[in-house]
Amino acid sequence: MPSVLEKSSSIPFRYHFLNPTWKTLRNFVFLSLTLAIIIFLNNPQTELIIKKSPLHQESHTNNVIIVVDGKNQATSLQPMYCKLSKKSGNNIFVNVVVTGKERGMCGEEFKELNSKSSKCRVSVHDLDIKNSSLSDDAILSSVFKETIHVINKIKPVVLIYAKDLKDKVMRGVDAATLATSQLNEKFTKIAIPIEYIKNVKFIADLPVEALKHWNTPKFHIQVVTQNRPASLKRLVDSLNSSIYLGDNVHLTINIDEDADPKTLEYTRNLEWRFGEKKVRHRLVQGGLVAAIVESFYPADNDDYGFILEDDIELSPFYYIWAKYNILKYRYGPDRILSNRMFGVSLYNSKHIELTLPKHKQFNAALVLDPTQYDRRSPYLCQIPCSWGSVVFPEIWREFHQYITARLKDINGPNLQEVIVPDSRSNRWHNSWKRFFIELIYLRGYVMLYPNYNNFVSFSTNHHEEGVHVHLKGGKPRKGFLLPLMKKDTISGGLPKGGLPDYRNLPIMDLFGRVVTLKKIVDRGHELHNQISLCPPSNSAPLTYDPKDLLCIDEKKKIRENSTSNDQNSNLNININLHVGEKDNEKVGENNDENTSHVEKSKSKKSKKSKKHTKKSKHSKKAKNKLKIIPNNDEIDVNDENDKDEEIDEVDDGAIGSFHRRIKNIRHLKQIKQIEQIKPNLESANSNSKSANLNMARKG
Repeated sequence: MPSVLEKSSSIPFRYHFLNPTWKTLRNFVFLSLTLAIIIFLNNPQTELIIKKSPLHQESHTNNVIIVVDGKNQATSLQPMYCKLSKKSGNNIFVNVVVTGKERGMCGEEFKELNSKSSKCRVSVHDLDIKNSSLSDDAILSSVFKETIHVINKIKPVVLIYAKDLKDKVMRGVDAATLATSQLNEKFTKIAIPIEYIKNVKFIADLPVEALKHWNTPKFHIQVVTQNRPASLKRLVDSLNSSIYLGDNVHLTINIDEDADPKTLEYTRNLEWRFGEKKVRHRLVQGGLVAAIVESFYPADNDDYGFILEDDIELSPFYYIWAKYNILKYRYGPDRILSNRMFGVSLYNSKHIELTLPKHKQFNAALVLDPTQYDRRSPYLCQIPCSWGSVVFPEIWREFHQYITARLKDINGPNLQEVIVPDSRSNRWHNSWKRFFIELIYLRGYVMLYPNYNNFVSFSTNHHEEGVHVHLKGGKPRKGFLLPLMKKDTISGGLPKGGLPDYRNLPIMDLFGRVVTLKKIVDRGHELHNQISLCPPSNSAPLTYDPKDLLCIDEKKKIRENSTSNDQNSNLNININLHVGEKDNEKVGENNDENTSHVEKSKSKKSKKSKKHTKKSKHSKKAKNKLKIIPNNDEIDVNDENDKDEEIDEVDDGAIGSFHRRIKNIRHLKQIKQIEQIKPNLESANSNSKSANLNMARKG
């Protein structure tokens, strides 16, 4: 019998079937396919174990590399790379690079660990670093070369790794990624300090477009303080205890003119290891309006400012929350839709401060319950948060221009009056938020708020005594304290473990009512048409320029004011003439000089009495006004229901000064008008007196 396997000089091995038939071939093919399907079903992972990083996956436009050094990192990073791998429909391919068996994780071990997670499809590359046989310098050089080789072959758009400068292998990875990122602008390195690897689960929720911009946003912390050193220390301690993911974050302490020595000394000596520290001291007292608004001005559209007053305290995870939202909505596909978003709140609001006649309790979960939205969804709201937030550059610059123009108008011709319908902010004459709310309402802008269970928040307010708050007994209020997030539940507390797409976020107006974006934009356009000659545009893109809101017919307005002043002048003339006639009657009725002297004395006493009565009435009216319109400077600290976040009348700051100047200017104008007509009045009175005296003599 001939051998089934016969050697050949030209072909080393050739298979010969005994009596081959078509049926036999068909059965063989069918059996092979069946066997292949069984193997595939029993092993759903499609990892490819590759030694020494050969060319692989070059065709994928969005390759992502994740470097894993040892079993602990593999376990910590598994949720991230598995979730990213499920985004394959978005043209993302995940490559995991392990450092080798001697480092605690080789390709085969990684495959075994990964087999416990279904649908986790990644490509695995093993650097196979030899720890024992090489010196530290040799290991560093070897890792550097191998990492560069992997990067050049795979051509990733993003490379993620744990930064540990104490480890020679990870130092080599860090050096290789740094060198590559400097040569290739399309390559983004995400270096997470090894102690914070457990806090970056949110990365898997970000689209690859956002990951490419991981290092693009620049964050500035602006702290506003004056003479509360203990409060300032508490805030700075919470800042120093927070997680910044290895980012460079700048800190500026803004101190007003009359800061106390303890505050000045503390700011000089405080340490800030996360970036540059600056201290700014004002030469002239600017008040809270200037202190807040002037504290931050963005240099470009990638500058973001945290604005924090010193009675605020922060969660260690506040920065992660802010960066997560900014990357998701500002640098991902949602950036096209989020052009009216002006910031991210750190405070989980439980009050609505703008309702009349007083603020009301608020719970976003209860508001969202009857809607199609998840009750724990973050939401967009038109109310700007002053108790911890990060503001976006374009709209904050627009606000600078808007408030500058409004203050100039108030201090000068007073040609424009902006009244936000039904909002208590209209009587906050001394608050920067009043003007910001005007702009927000006119434009239909929104801020994103957290909505975690039990009002867990990234900031809280201790509501201590200051410009806006006068306390009785020196005890701070407790009604606005919120529990800070102490454990990282950012992703776990969100619907489906991540931030919703922008189009799926609920929107609320100034009063906490769920509305549509079109509704708030239409409301803004309606007010826009009332206050400005330049009509709003429904189709033109936002320019973040407030000029169209400030179009006024100055000549017409001046004529209207002039007409009003003329009417007031005529009223003053009539009053003076009426008084003159009464004086003339008295002169005619009293011929005796002694009697006349007595009557004049009585008249003076009567005038003093009337003046005193007038002051008394004015004082009572002012007191009643304070009772009707509560403000933070006069409020009873124990009365929770009458609390305003903003004051209504009293402030020695910039806007208070503006209002006093306006009153003085109007008063001076009235005096000038009276002086202009005074000679005519004196002449008329003189002629009248002469006529009356002549009549008396004839009588």
